Amino acid sequence: MKKVITLLFLVPLALVAQDYDYSPAINRNLEMLFDNYLIDYNRLINIDPNTANNDTIGLVEVLRNGMNHFTEGREFVNDTLRSQWTCTSLGNKNTVDITQVSSGTVIQRENIYFDANGRDTLIEVYLDTTGMGNLAKAQDFKLFYNNFGLDSAAIVDGGGGIGNEVYYNFRRNAVGKLDSLIAAITFAGAAYPIQTLIYFENVNGSLDSINLFNNLTGEVEEQVRAKSDANGKVYEFSIYELDNNDEWSVYDTYILSTETFFNVVENAHSFDFKLYPNPSQNEIQLDLAEKASYRIFHLSGTLMAEGEYTGQRINIEDLAEGVYVMNLELQDGTTSSQRFVVKH
Repeated sequence: MKKVITLLFLVPLALVAQDYDYSPAINRNLEMLFDNYLIDYNRLINIDPNTANNDTIGLVEVLRNGMNHFTEGREFVNDTLRSQWTCTSLGNKNTVDITQVSSGTVIQRENIYFDANGRDTLIEVYLDTTGMGNLAKAQDFKLFYNNFGLDSAAIVDGGGGIGNEVYYNFRRNAVGKLDSLIAAITFAGAAYPIQTLIYFENVNGSLDSINLFNNLTGEVEEQVRAKSDANGKVYEFSIYELDNNDEWSVYDTYILSTETFFNVVENAHSFDFKLYPNPSQNEIQLDLAEKASYRIFHLSGTLMAEGEYTGQRINIEDLAEGVYVMNLELQDGTTSSQRFVVKH
């Protein structure tokens, strides 16, 4: 789903290059894409199923205050801490400085402005495009509202030219649910629609999927397929594209979690153990001589199973396909964790 990510998810366009880090503006584009369907997440995990079986591309964790202003954040790429956010709130503005851990320098700044209702209306993006430590304004990200929520949005780059202005129009049904989202770019002063996202709900009123319709070719090129909790809020979604056989294949998976700065893998490396087979199908075996209590977490941080390990095989046939974490605690209280993949 590179096309959706490029235009609707990882926009602002200047941030698509991997040299730049995840940011509040990218975070806002994700929320804009899903409107009111997402859970109130504090963690976003990106998994690429087309590479290693348990490959985690990125993990972003954020803290927000009661006004929904960012207070702290950090990003991991392939299990390495890549950037940290320093956030300051003053009046109707929340300023986020993104520091690259490897260099210790601020490589990006975003000023987020709020209206009287606490809704973000403008995000100014400043980038260090020269690598010399000088931040220059690169984009304005503007958001407009009506009685149902977002009405339209616009992203304007400073350089001008085709594609440097992207406009979004939200189309809703009679009860305010998002029916479609149209993205257009400017050419010769006029806006031309290039993509239309069409939204589908299931019988419970939760988001089922989103089709990406290419206005230029007249074809549905990509899909988003969502998983929702008991409250109808999306906690996981996967991006599909057509492969060479004209069949849908998963491109990326994103997992959202309400956990805040919590990672069972990160905080538990007290001892080593082996877990096999990996990927697993119906059961797993641990190479561990001691008794231990175990907990199996979904990668979002949700506890899926727990019990006592005494040398037996552990049944996992009830777990859906995906990435999980096995957390062990010995009788002396020391803990350790490993990831494993379930494939049925």
